[in-house]
Amino acid sequence: MIETAQDAFVSMDERGLVVEWNPQAERTFGWTRDEAVGRELAATLIPPRHRVRHREGLRRLLSTGDGPLLGRRFEVDALHREGHELPVELTISAVSTGTGWLFHAFLHETTDRRRAQTYLEVQHAVSSILAEAGKPKDAYPRLLAAIVGGMRWDRGALWLVDEAAQLIRCHEVWPDDPGGSFTNASRELRLRAGEGLPGSVWQRREPCWFADVSHIEDFRRTRAATEGGLREALALPLLGRRGAVLGVVEFFATRMGSPDSELVEMLGAVGAQIGQFIERAREAREAARLKEEFLALVSHELHTPLTTLLGYLDLASRRREDLPEPVPRYLDVIERNARRLLRLVDDLLFGAELQAGRVRMEPEEVELAQICEEAVEAARPRAEVAGVELRGGIETVPSSWGDPDRLAQVVDNLLVNAIKFAPGGCVEVLVRAEDEVAVIEVSDTGRGVPEDERERLFERFYRSSTTASLEAGGLGLGLSIVKTIVDLHQGELEVRDREGGGTTFRVLLPRSPSQAGGGEDRSDPLGGR
Repeated sequence: MIETAQDAFVSMDERGLVVEWNPQAERTFGWTRDEAVGRELAATLIPPRHRVRHREGLRRLLSTGDGPLLGRRFEVDALHREGHELPVELTISAVSTGTGWLFHAFLHETTDRRRAQTYLEVQHAVSSILAEAGKPKDAYPRLLAAIVGGMRWDRGALWLVDEAAQLIRCHEVWPDDPGGSFTNASRELRLRAGEGLPGSVWQRREPCWFADVSHIEDFRRTRAATEGGLREALALPLLGRRGAVLGVVEFFATRMGSPDSELVEMLGAVGAQIGQFIERAREAREAARLKEEFLALVSHELHTPLTTLLGYLDLASRRREDLPEPVPRYLDVIERNARRLLRLVDDLLFGAELQAGRVRMEPEEVELAQICEEAVEAARPRAEVAGVELRGGIETVPSSWGDPDRLAQVVDNLLVNAIKFAPGGCVEVLVRAEDEVAVIEVSDTGRGVPEDERERLFERFYRSSTTASLEAGGLGLGLSIVKTIVDLHQGELEVRDREGGGTTFRVLLPRSPSQAGGGEDRSDPLGGR
């Protein structure tokens, strides 16, 4: 039965020496029976990294024939003759010989089961990261960490293809070792198709596996890899939906392994997930770029005729007394809607310029109290039309540093937004100093913003559910412009529930040039953007 058993069978005596070793043990661990019998079992099957931990338990087992592992099935890592480890599940029994003890163990290799479990865990981790990912650059290190750590590799690197330059560059290394020779060597490389390991995978569009990196032709990082003890290497292409290679992911280990087609196949499926994520991110960036170009073009084309229209309306309005009714009223409607359209066009243009980084700030010392008072007065006619009570609690605060026109735009947009969402209610503007910052608060008594929508409030063109329910106009640009201007001033923008109902927007602005990110150069403390 032992000779024909499907499980490895191993026996040792009270000295810890192997006394029996069946054919399946030979196939599992690489030692023949003649080689194994008489060897110390601990040195033969227990990996070096586990020997100290198991020493006391083994000593007790050999001396007393008793221990916590007897009679129960458990899983450990065992050592193969060639030096690699493999997971095994085993059961140990002890038999007294009258003069000592014999210990028998049936061992079953669980590599396939553990691999499948590990792969499912890695795939789940990768899927979760991709589902939660905002910006690709934030997801890449987490993806590498999940795969490298989960699959027990020692290092990983992510390369992305630059189609315009026809090059592949290292985008991420994990674990990141700034200043490390392998990290530096990887990040410095710029490879064309067919060059180095990443370039070869890019060109061949298929995985490459090597037991020893020193045997890779044109590897270009051999010295750095060997200095770090890296031996085994696996590189996989990251494919898009249409089969284009968008990048390459590399894995390295300090061990020397053997080709594993199942592992390559499993990781290939994960690579396809990452490749499609990269493709979607690139498509989104390209769509955003085209949208910006389109909006800028349309806005410019609309701005000129609208300006001309308003100019002629102004001329016509100067002779209102000569015009028969109801022409003056018609002119008022035309002018009101033309100015509304012009504001929307201006917002589109300004938003496009902000997105492209073409807006230049003109910073100087500003009086926030004065800016807010002027904004409140300018908003009173709009508030009266909407039946909104407009109140101000504006304190005199120390001068701040910023662009007065842009900061006025922040307050104007917040007021317009608050009045829009509080018809028949109240809007209040507060200005005060807190520690080293100046605070502007604009509160309204409207319906408030649902908690799950607040993170998206400052996205361009986003309109909340409250907007739809109130049939409020606008393109969803005002708050995104506010957020961008506040960011350019190194400030913070918060949104909170107002006590008693409604919403409060808080703008926190630094009061000195150094806090605003400009150091001692007062000519352009906001970076000249």
